Amino acid sequence: MYKCISYIFLIIFSLLGNLLHAADVLMFENEADTVKRSALDSVTVSAGFPVRSDNVLFAVGTRVAHASVKQLEGSKILNLSDYLKNHSSLHIKEYGRGMRSYLSVRGTSASHSSVRWNGMELAVPTLGMTDLSHIPIYFFDRMSVHAGGSSALYGDGSMGGTLSLHTNPVFREGVSGDIILSGGSYSTLFTGATVRYSSGNFESRSSLFFSSSQNDFSFRNNAERGLPEHRLNNSSYSNGGALQEFYVKSGENSLFAFRLWYLSFDREIQPSVVLNDKPDYYSSVYDNNIRSSFSYTTILDRFKLSADVAYASDYERFKEDIIETGSVSARADLDYSVGNIAFKAGASFKHSRPTARSFDPSVRENRLYLFMLARFNPQEIPGLAFSAGLRVGHVSDSEVPLMPSVEAGYKLLSRNGMILTLRGAVSGSSKVPSLNDRYWGGVHTYLESESSIIAEGGIDFVSYDFNSVFRGYLTLFGGVVDNWIRWLPAGEVWRPANIPEVETKGVESGIVYTFDYSGWRFESRADYSYTDVKTVEPLWTEDPAKGEQLAYVPSHTGVLTISAGRGDIEVRANVTYTGERTTLDIHDLMEGYLLFNAGADYRFSLWGYSFLAVGSVMNITAEDYQSVKFYAMPGRNWNFSLRMFF
Repeated sequence: MYKCISYIFLIIFSLLGNLLHAADVLMFENEADTVKRSALDSVTVSAGFPVRSDNVLFAVGTRVAHASVKQLEGSKILNLSDYLKNHSSLHIKEYGRGMRSYLSVRGTSASHSSVRWNGMELAVPTLGMTDLSHIPIYFFDRMSVHAGGSSALYGDGSMGGTLSLHTNPVFREGVSGDIILSGGSYSTLFTGATVRYSSGNFESRSSLFFSSSQNDFSFRNNAERGLPEHRLNNSSYSNGGALQEFYVKSGENSLFAFRLWYLSFDREIQPSVVLNDKPDYYSSVYDNNIRSSFSYTTILDRFKLSADVAYASDYERFKEDIIETGSVSARADLDYSVGNIAFKAGASFKHSRPTARSFDPSVRENRLYLFMLARFNPQEIPGLAFSAGLRVGHVSDSEVPLMPSVEAGYKLLSRNGMILTLRGAVSGSSKVPSLNDRYWGGVHTYLESESSIIAEGGIDFVSYDFNSVFRGYLTLFGGVVDNWIRWLPAGEVWRPANIPEVETKGVESGIVYTFDYSGWRFESRADYSYTDVKTVEPLWTEDPAKGEQLAYVPSHTGVLTISAGRGDIEVRANVTYTGERTTLDIHDLMEGYLLFNAGADYRFSLWGYSFLAVGSVMNITAEDYQSVKFYAMPGRNWNFSLRMFF
């Protein structure tokens, strides 16, 4: 039955893919379009105090999508992995519930997309990738995704896309904050608290959270004949953290900021279904991460200067092995605008020192990058914008390819409640081999840096009247990645190697329709992605993977959400689809799966305080599925949270 449903679902998404959507994709709502009956360029403007810009101004030909405030408010108990799975067609590769989770954008690997907090890279330097299961939505005020090669804007590693997380001051006089409590299936608990204090030119934010789960769900064991039902062993976890921020305004044009973030994650490593009943193979891992920065931003006439220094520490203990990396960094950039021209230039430096038994004690890494961006809006052609950028760099024991970009956008139509925009971009991106790639178990400086050339074009559409808004978008992309790094068996050990050429192409599309009727607000959102990523030139001619879709990359992903709200109540239903994909064995095909979810929000007041109650049921049909082969995922499960604001 589910196969039939999946085919129907795919047909629906294919039809939706031929429609158009505005630059706000379904999971995201353009923050510049906060008034329903107006549509503005996706430029974030901060009033009252200066904050560091995130280069979105120069993304005139590519799509930058912003998470809606409403969705973030209702998702505070989730980690970043679960949020993206429920609200986007981005593919998340996860090794079980609450276990390691990695982002794949446009078929690229986890190391090809960067995750940043207020501009600071969150990837662990040794791995060169970010585990999304570590990161709580509770800490963040804003989120955006910039799909596509964007290394000129964001730096090395932004080959597939960039996920930006933000925390900003509000300078609301007095004390405010919230307390949240949540419980759910498998003895899952979440609690968090935030206190903000603001007085004049000073603001402090303090946030704490803790979550835990026994994670002992039942599953069908597809490694045994007859698919017997088992209960998962050795999969509990606990996760906690703290965020402290101080902001000080100096006059009307300057801002000092100090940020400190600490996360710890202690979890048993979920065994494969083959080893679930074999305690001799059980193990656990403990991680903690520190990110801290001190920044200064000021506006001087047409100039805006931003600078910061930062420290990061990443620690992991697995059995007797300890892997630790300390990094210090500094960066500065300068914005300048005059008339219809805007410029930005900057520099960054980072020094990393890894410590592990498999690294030589002398290993150090230095990274230096310089960049320049420009945007031009010709007055003779209203609605037309061009941008260009270039980033260059130097990394210890690696060659860094140039990272250029050229973009253009044109508002073709803007009248009678309709806006039609064309956009396009060509960019070159790079990914320097990680510390593990170059130094784990030896010196592998023979590796070349990965590089890509990606071209994309798209169209955005908005139609609105007194009580409804329809938005749509369609993006086509294609390009090549040279020297894609893969770890392959070399006798009894594994060694990294460069795959000469990988080709990626695909389609991204979506619609959102919102309307009001008789006091109700209805919204339907759909997002669909088709990704075709294949090895064009393998390491050896006889490689059977040549011309085949890369492992664990689904060709089709999609999400559909319908919601209805009146007053303080909202109900919603959600379905996500992940298509067929292969394992490392190209002949081993994993079936696609549909997940049905539902939930409701209720806002109310009691004892002079405001409350938000959120209840959700996930995988309502108890679909038996796996994201990675032989790693079980849960059936039907629920959670309920209550959040008090003061």
